[in-house]
Amino acid sequence: MEQQEGLRSVRSRGAFTERIEGDGPSSDSNKRSKGLLRSAAISCLCALATACGGGGGGGGGGGGTVIIFGGDGPVGPGFDPGDYSPPAAGTPVARFETVATDAEYFLLRGTLPLPAGALTDANTKSPYAVLDSDGNVAWTQLEKVTRYPSASQGYDVVELIAKVKRPAGAVAGDRVTYDVVQVSNGTSLARPNNTANDVLLAETTGLPTVVEDLVNDPTSIMITSRDIFGNTYAQFPLEPSNDRQLLKYGPMLTQLRTFGVMEPIAPTGGSTGTLPHMWGIHSYVSTLQGEPVVLLDLRFNNGIIGDDSGDPLDDPLGKFYFDEIAVQVPPGWSVVQDFADLGMGNVTSGGGYVKHQIVGELPGGKLHVFPSQGQMVRRLALCPNTVTDRAQTILEEEGRAFCRRGTDGGTSNEYYSWWNESTARYFPQNFPLPSLEHNGLSTIRGRLIDQFDEVKYYFDSGTGKGDWPVKDGRMGWAHPFGVSYGGMTGGVEIHIFDGIRTAESASMEGYRYFQLHHRMLHDRHPVAMYKRDGTPVRIDDVIVPASPEPYMPVSLFIGPTNGDPFGFNNASPSFQRDAAVSQNKKPDYEDTLLGYGFILGTHLIRATRSSKVLVWLGNDSMAKDDLIMQGELARMTHHTYPINTNGALSSSSMREDMEYVAAHPHNGYAFQRHEGWYADTMCATYAVQSPAWRTAAKPWFEKFVQTAAAGQVSCSGLLYAKVNNKVLNGNYRGAQAYETSIANNGLVGILETVMRGADNTHTAILSDVLTNFYQGFVSDQAWDYTAEAPHQMYAMGPIDDNAPVWCGASQLPSDGFSGAFSRYQTPSTLGYAYWHTGDDYFLYRAAAMFGGTDPLVEMQGQYLQNPENEAAALSAAQRWAGAL
Repeated sequence: MEQQEGLRSVRSRGAFTERIEGDGPSSDSNKRSKGLLRSAAISCLCALATACGGGGGGGGGGGGTVIIFGGDGPVGPGFDPGDYSPPAAGTPVARFETVATDAEYFLLRGTLPLPAGALTDANTKSPYAVLDSDGNVAWTQLEKVTRYPSASQGYDVVELIAKVKRPAGAVAGDRVTYDVVQVSNGTSLARPNNTANDVLLAETTGLPTVVEDLVNDPTSIMITSRDIFGNTYAQFPLEPSNDRQLLKYGPMLTQLRTFGVMEPIAPTGGSTGTLPHMWGIHSYVSTLQGEPVVLLDLRFNNGIIGDDSGDPLDDPLGKFYFDEIAVQVPPGWSVVQDFADLGMGNVTSGGGYVKHQIVGELPGGKLHVFPSQGQMVRRLALCPNTVTDRAQTILEEEGRAFCRRGTDGGTSNEYYSWWNESTARYFPQNFPLPSLEHNGLSTIRGRLIDQFDEVKYYFDSGTGKGDWPVKDGRMGWAHPFGVSYGGMTGGVEIHIFDGIRTAESASMEGYRYFQLHHRMLHDRHPVAMYKRDGTPVRIDDVIVPASPEPYMPVSLFIGPTNGDPFGFNNASPSFQRDAAVSQNKKPDYEDTLLGYGFILGTHLIRATRSSKVLVWLGNDSMAKDDLIMQGELARMTHHTYPINTNGALSSSSMREDMEYVAAHPHNGYAFQRHEGWYADTMCATYAVQSPAWRTAAKPWFEKFVQTAAAGQVSCSGLLYAKVNNKVLNGNYRGAQAYETSIANNGLVGILETVMRGADNTHTAILSDVLTNFYQGFVSDQAWDYTAEAPHQMYAMGPIDDNAPVWCGASQLPSDGFSGAFSRYQTPSTLGYAYWHTGDDYFLYRAAAMFGGTDPLVEMQGQYLQNPENEAAALSAAQRWAGAL
């Protein structure tokens, strides 16, 4: 407490004063602590170059020197694959928990974080296996989920899949556990070059003949629809000409992704002719060990760009009308959905198929409408008619397992998990998760059931509540999540962490909530942009070569806002749209559905949260691809180019930030929430992407870091300074605390997912930026020491961009604070600060924020009010107190 009060008195005076407390950080952390002393060097590293020399700008009125934080806490996790030594074969390294079903044998599937160096591309066989309920090693398949920053560190999250037996005496609904052990000769990690249909049968064992017959027939699965004139369109997921990628391969499960465009069966011209195509369809086809079930996840998109003028199959359509979507399978087969809905239609037979309408016709001859760039996802199981119950059980995530926190009794080694500091690889920030056990696991599970049941009630009944979480009822094929405005005001779903209650409690309902959210979110987020081969559009596909430099011919805010090089706004032909109007076949729901806007960049986490959870907790391939799409959109939004040959800039671009800080170095800039979410989304994409993609994207992160270093205020460490009419009435360059925390979260993600262990230069730059920011976050300019919380809004400087910003509360005018305080999105910043600097002062600030003096008592005393935004502070307090 003496240190706490001493440091508090320093900050209450406004300007920073040098103070060294306690034993001080380690030598490595001490180098990272002296960030402000190195600001000039950082500036010179900035690629913005022209105005970065000499320090410039950055605060008037005589800023003080830097506080060098002390204490004996951690300073970043630090990764050194050279330190890794594999445990002896047979050593338990992890534990999974799942919920038993009626099945005696089932596929156990769970994700597991690994230490750096434990699994690299040098491994040819899996080093891990699941122990079955009888204690014997089960045949275990390993799939790679995400990567450490450098190749030498290897993969940080994997998925393990094993066929296991329900423990003796266990019944459906019981919670059961399975240990993971180190092995010396696990299953092969080799992948064939083959992407033909037979790859689905080559390695996965015990497949029934009916599954082999289905897979071997390229026409066995047909997806169909009809337009306003009754013309039929079809796409065959197993058609050999589809674009293909093998996603998972092994004895337990094989998954093949195909992409094709739904084409007219009989193309015709004239006034009742066909469209050039309908949807582009990604099909994720999976075979499972010993199961008479084929899983079929589908993504329909109306966002194919016209990058080949000679190919009508990539022509943008604009909105179009249709009467049904059907999945047709051979006689004797059924189609089962994970979430059946009231928009489904009939099951009929004919033409050698059984047609299952996953979107049925509307009454009164009305047609469905599908928006430009719209998308729709479905998770299906195909099975013989006699095993539909089994298929439904599999779709409901039978065997979904979660790694558990704990220590092996034989070795006293901590299990690999999201809570273990050496394997804390959850989400881009890779921060050890907190324990929520003090809330009671049954309480957590009960609340997750309530959350799932509420949304599922509206979904099942086809209704809405007039507000969040489900404003409107079902609209044909769509049942959108949320409200229509893509920038809904408020902190709902704006989470620094997510899925942590599900991970803590191993909740199946928690996981399925995110699956349902993922589906309903896609119904209202029309941002799809795919090339003819099914890969997402990348910035390199859009940039126009020009002199003096290339330019980006469109502005985006995740969706396009100005410019249309893709042809979405001039899509033709229009005759079918005209016919829908003249024949009065537009659906009654059209205006309501099309009134749903895409999720804006300021709230991008609402569009990525479920995908991130499904990737990190489930290695869900469709969610992973959706996350990659959002990453590409984030990079095209926050890019580094002008938008024409005259050098004009998009307000959402990084280029605008770069040029501003080059002209006004170390004087703050518009480093806001959208920058934070763009960074977070790009980091998540970086984690799951290939080495080639990462190499191409790495300069984006470097420029992001360099811009932050060049824009950071020299005297305070703060970053955000911008005139905004919603901040202090636009009277000053100001900042909002919650936005600074969201932006800080993005920087933490870059440090831990992109830089640390892979790029020492930018690790050092970014570490200094963070150290300096954390000092500013608790300065009296940003923190109110009477209310003990960050000011919701505070002035940074005069409106004049050329004037220096202010350095402390004593320099601010009387109306330079909003009078309100920010405790919702900000707590994790204090946890990050403790972890980064090693100074427990930040934990005392977290305790004070919630009205007390003991960090553990106060953080755990928040219970389940807001753990998604308090997670880092809660985790740090638990570790500081020795409670975790």
